[in-house]
Amino acid sequence: MAKLIAVHLFFANKARMWISVIASNLMWLMKSIALDDQQQSWTINTFRDRLLKIGGRVTKHAHKVILTLDSRIQEQFDGLFWRAWERLNALWQ
Repeated sequence: MAKLIAVHLFFANKARMWISVIASNLMWLMKSIALDDQQQSWTINTFRDRLLKIGGRVTKHAHKVILTLDSRIQEQFDGLFWRAWERLNALWQ
């Protein structure tokens, strides 16, 4: 007797696959818009690691939120992040 696939598991897997496809397409779009020509060769993992997975400490003091980064990361992050931010911001202007 053939095993039957549970319908709810099939639809859950299908929904998860579509969410993954949409997320991947959004990452490729973000990469193509936000990065300079020399960074276009980056893989999605490199893009995510350099711009989105940045370790730091967030503290709140005197009604201000402060993000503290390691100085080595901060130098690399500042230029790259703000260039990407300006490119994305220019789309809404």
